[in-house]
Amino acid sequence: MKIGILSDTHDNLSNTIYCLDQLRSMGITTLIHCGDLTGSDLLVFFDGFQLIYTYGNCDKATGLLKAGVQKTNSNSFAGPSFDGRLDDRRILVFHGDNEGQTMEAVRLRCYDYIIHGHTHQHTDHRQLKTRIINPGALGGVHRESRSFCVLDLEGDDLVFYQVPEK
Repeated sequence: MKIGILSDTHDNLSNTIYCLDQLRSMGITTLIHCGDLTGSDLLVFFDGFQLIYTYGNCDKATGLLKAGVQKTNSNSFAGPSFDGRLDDRRILVFHGDNEGQTMEAVRLRCYDYIIHGHTHQHTDHRQLKTRIINPGALGGVHRESRSFCVLDLEGDDLVFYQVPEK
Protein backbone atom coordinates (compact mmCIF):
# COMPACT_ATOMS: atom_id res chain seq x y z
CA MET A 1 0.00 0.00 0.00
CA LYS A 2 1.32 3.43 -0.98
CA ILE A 3 0.21 6.51 0.92
CA GLY A 4 0.73 10.18 0.12
CA ILE A 5 1.96 12.36 2.95
CA LEU A 6 1.64 16.14 2.97
CA SER A 7 1.52 18.96 5.48
CA ASP A 8 1.37 22.69 6.02
CA THR A 9 -0.53 23.61 2.87
CA HIS A 10 -1.58 26.98 4.38
CA ASP A 11 -4.29 27.50 1.72
CA ASN A 12 -1.75 27.33 -1.13
CA LEU A 13 -4.10 26.32 -3.96
CA SER A 14 -1.59 25.78 -6.78
CA ASN A 15 0.85 23.66 -4.74
CA THR A 16 -1.98 21.60 -3.25
CA ILE A 17 -3.52 20.90 -6.64
CA TYR A 18 -0.10 19.99 -8.07
CA CYS A 19 0.53 17.57 -5.21
CA LEU A 20 -2.91 15.94 -5.43
CA ASP A 21 -2.66 15.59 -9.22
CA GLN A 22 0.72 13.86 -8.85
CA LEU A 23 -0.64 11.50 -6.19
CA ARG A 24 -3.71 10.65 -8.29
CA SER A 25 -1.49 9.92 -11.30
CA MET A 26 0.45 7.43 -9.12
CA GLY A 27 -2.81 5.67 -8.22
CA ILE A 28 -2.61 6.69 -4.57
CA THR A 29 -5.96 6.75 -2.78
CA THR A 30 -4.92 7.21 0.88
CA LEU A 31 -3.43 10.45 2.19
CA ILE A 32 -2.04 11.62 5.49
CA HIS A 33 -2.17 15.38 5.97
CA CYS A 34 -0.30 16.55 9.09
CA GLY A 35 -2.27 19.76 9.50
CA ASP A 36 -2.26 23.47 8.76
CA LEU A 37 -4.55 23.29 5.79
CA THR A 38 -5.67 26.53 7.50
CA GLY A 39 -9.12 26.81 5.91
CA SER A 40 -11.60 24.21 4.72
CA ASP A 41 -12.04 25.54 1.15
CA LEU A 42 -9.29 23.35 -0.36
CA LEU A 43 -10.88 20.15 0.93
CA VAL A 44 -13.07 19.91 -2.20
CA PHE A 45 -9.88 18.99 -4.10
CA PHE A 46 -9.32 15.99 -1.79
CA ASP A 47 -12.58 14.36 -2.90
CA GLY A 48 -12.25 10.60 -3.33
CA PHE A 49 -9.13 10.21 -1.19
CA GLN A 50 -9.22 8.42 2.13
CA LEU A 51 -7.83 11.30 4.19
CA ILE A 52 -6.24 11.11 7.63
CA TYR A 53 -6.07 14.71 8.83
CA THR A 54 -4.58 16.02 12.08
CA TYR A 55 -5.24 19.59 13.16
CA GLY A 56 -2.39 22.08 13.00
CA ASN A 57 -1.69 25.17 15.07
CA CYS A 58 -3.11 27.40 12.29
CA ASP A 59 -6.33 25.38 11.90
CA LYS A 60 -8.88 27.47 13.76
CA ALA A 61 -12.22 26.17 12.42
CA THR A 62 -11.69 22.52 13.30
CA GLY A 63 -15.43 21.78 13.13
CA LEU A 64 -15.56 22.92 9.49
CA LEU A 65 -12.36 21.00 8.74
CA LYS A 66 -13.75 17.82 10.29
CA ALA A 67 -16.98 18.10 8.31
CA GLY A 68 -15.04 18.73 5.09
CA VAL A 69 -12.67 15.82 5.70
CA GLN A 70 -15.59 13.46 6.32
CA LYS A 71 -17.06 14.44 2.93
CA THR A 72 -13.92 13.35 1.04
CA ASN A 73 -14.41 9.64 1.78
CA SER A 74 -16.45 7.65 4.28
CA ASN A 75 -13.24 6.19 5.78
CA SER A 76 -11.60 9.56 6.40
CA PHE A 77 -10.49 10.82 9.83
CA ALA A 78 -9.96 14.26 11.36
CA GLY A 79 -8.73 15.00 14.87
CA PRO A 80 -5.80 16.31 16.94
CA SER A 81 -3.84 13.09 16.36
CA PHE A 82 -4.24 9.71 14.69
CA ASP A 83 -3.11 6.49 16.31
CA GLY A 84 -4.04 3.54 14.15
CA ARG A 85 -3.11 0.97 11.58
CA LEU A 86 -2.67 1.12 7.83
CA ASP A 87 -1.74 -2.05 5.98
CA ASP A 88 -0.90 -3.69 9.33
CA ARG A 89 1.59 -0.93 10.28
CA ARG A 90 1.01 1.06 13.46
CA ILE A 91 1.17 4.77 12.72
CA LEU A 92 1.04 7.85 14.93
CA VAL A 93 0.29 11.16 13.18
CA PHE A 94 0.17 14.63 14.71
CA HIS A 95 1.00 18.14 13.56
CA GLY A 96 3.60 19.64 15.87
CA ASP A 97 7.24 18.95 16.27
CA ASN A 98 6.93 18.04 19.94
CA GLU A 99 10.19 16.30 20.76
CA GLY A 100 8.84 15.01 24.07
CA GLN A 101 5.74 13.51 22.45
CA THR A 102 7.85 11.96 19.71
CA MET A 103 10.43 10.45 22.07
CA GLU A 104 7.74 9.07 24.41
CA ALA A 105 6.06 7.39 21.43
CA VAL A 106 9.43 5.98 20.29
CA ARG A 107 10.12 4.61 23.78
CA LEU A 108 6.84 2.68 23.67
CA ARG A 109 8.34 0.63 20.80
CA CYS A 110 4.91 0.03 19.32
CA TYR A 111 4.92 2.42 16.33
CA ASP A 112 6.32 1.59 12.94
CA TYR A 113 5.95 5.22 11.84
CA ILE A 114 5.57 8.61 13.48
CA ILE A 115 4.53 11.24 10.96
CA HIS A 116 4.36 14.96 11.71
CA GLY A 117 4.58 18.38 10.09
CA HIS A 118 4.89 21.91 11.49
CA THR A 119 8.60 22.61 10.90
CA HIS A 120 8.27 23.15 7.12
CA GLN A 121 11.37 20.98 6.70
CA HIS A 122 11.29 17.44 5.36
CA THR A 123 12.93 14.74 7.46
CA ASP A 124 13.31 10.99 7.47
CA HIS A 125 15.17 9.18 10.23
CA ARG A 126 14.86 6.23 12.59
CA GLN A 127 14.82 6.09 16.36
CA LEU A 128 14.99 2.51 17.61
CA LYS A 129 12.39 0.62 15.51
CA THR A 130 10.36 3.72 14.57
CA ARG A 131 10.71 5.68 11.34
CA ILE A 132 10.00 9.41 11.85
CA ILE A 133 8.82 11.31 8.76
CA ASN A 134 8.04 14.95 8.05
CA PRO A 135 6.93 15.59 4.44
CA GLY A 136 7.93 19.27 4.47
CA ALA A 137 5.48 22.02 3.55
CA LEU A 138 3.37 22.99 0.54
CA GLY A 139 2.71 26.55 1.77
CA GLY A 140 3.37 29.02 4.56
CA VAL A 141 6.88 30.00 5.66
CA HIS A 142 9.36 29.05 2.94
CA ARG A 143 12.25 27.29 4.71
CA GLU A 144 13.13 24.93 1.84
CA SER A 145 11.67 23.69 -1.43
CA ARG A 146 7.99 22.80 -1.25
CA SER A 147 7.61 19.05 -0.86
CA PHE A 148 5.44 16.05 -0.14
CA CYS A 149 6.27 12.35 -0.03
CA VAL A 150 5.00 8.88 -0.81
CA LEU A 151 5.49 5.97 1.57
CA ASP A 152 5.26 2.40 0.32
CA LEU A 153 4.28 0.49 3.44
CA GLU A 154 5.00 -2.90 1.88
CA GLY A 155 8.63 -2.14 1.07
CA ASP A 156 9.21 0.63 3.65
CA ASP A 157 10.30 2.86 0.76
CA LEU A 158 9.94 6.64 1.04
CA VAL A 159 10.29 9.09 -1.84
CA PHE A 160 10.19 12.89 -1.48
CA TYR A 161 8.84 15.02 -4.34
CA GLN A 162 9.53 18.71 -4.82
CA VAL A 163 6.91 21.06 -6.16
CA PRO A 164 8.27 23.13 -9.06
CA GLU A 165 8.85 26.78 -8.18
CA LYS A 166 6.52 29.19 -9.93
